[in-house]
Amino acid sequence: MSCLTKVDFQPLTYSHRDDLNPYLKKVQSGISEFTFAGLYLFRKTYDYAVGFCEDILLIQGKKDGKTFCHVPLGIPTWRQIDHILQHVDFLKNLSEEQAALLEPQAPAHGLRVVPDRDNWDYLYDTVEMAELAGKRFHKKRNLVHQFYHLYTDLEMFPLDESNLPQAFTILKTWVDLHPDNNDYEAAAEALQRHRELGLSGAVFFVDSKPVGYTLGEPSSQAGDYIIHFEKADPSYKGVYQAIFQRFARSLVSAYSRINREQDLGDQGLRQAKETYRPTAFIKKYRLERAE
Repeated sequence: MSCLTKVDFQPLTYSHRDDLNPYLKKVQSGISEFTFAGLYLFRKTYDYAVGFCEDILLIQGKKDGKTFCHVPLGIPTWRQIDHILQHVDFLKNLSEEQAALLEPQAPAHGLRVVPDRDNWDYLYDTVEMAELAGKRFHKKRNLVHQFYHLYTDLEMFPLDESNLPQAFTILKTWVDLHPDNNDYEAAAEALQRHRELGLSGAVFFVDSKPVGYTLGEPSSQAGDYIIHFEKADPSYKGVYQAIFQRFARSLVSAYSRINREQDLGDQGLRQAKETYRPTAFIKKYRLERAE
């Protein structure tokens, strides 16, 4: 549809899956938000709505009192950008390719392209995460060794209907410890609808007791696997390090990199992600008014 006068945004629902997937599967940036599950599960968090400006797919959202648009695919023209910015405050999660093409002319339009470091995706080499070898991973390896010394063994089973209740048990344990975290609803729906949303993962057990789970999906970027959710019972020392390494081992044959998403500006989370020595970032940018 044309956007010469307005963009007809519609609230994102599950019914949009078949319409959006052909677009999202063409996204080559590997940005973690740009899968149907990544958008749908956080539709309430960001009040997502879907629209088109001519041939450009738009995902409108809200955060901290500001409105924004994702443009997952393609490079909008300046005429299209002018119309889009009549509806939102800025464009968000532009890829490096989009940013590089828009940046030279942005000042002439009263706009600027800025790096959005809080939303950069962290990328890790799958083999490195599976092995944790060398001095760089000495502390991580020690925590894994302590885990196995204390708990002997860690069993991993693919997430399915038989162990879904145990995954929910872990999620409940986790949310009781993090009552202010806002991704509980998304995490619960991801478990409940994992098959419909194309998600896969694993549930981990110690002495037949559930201690953690991981849930994610292949990225549109070939060779990458995105981990959307990783929850565990922290009373088991070293559990997060152990389940991440174990899950990475299961990915080695099919995926060369693991995308563990962004830190959202949380300094504790940033430090934790950096200690795993990311090999690269999927950098994201904003296009905003130069005020």
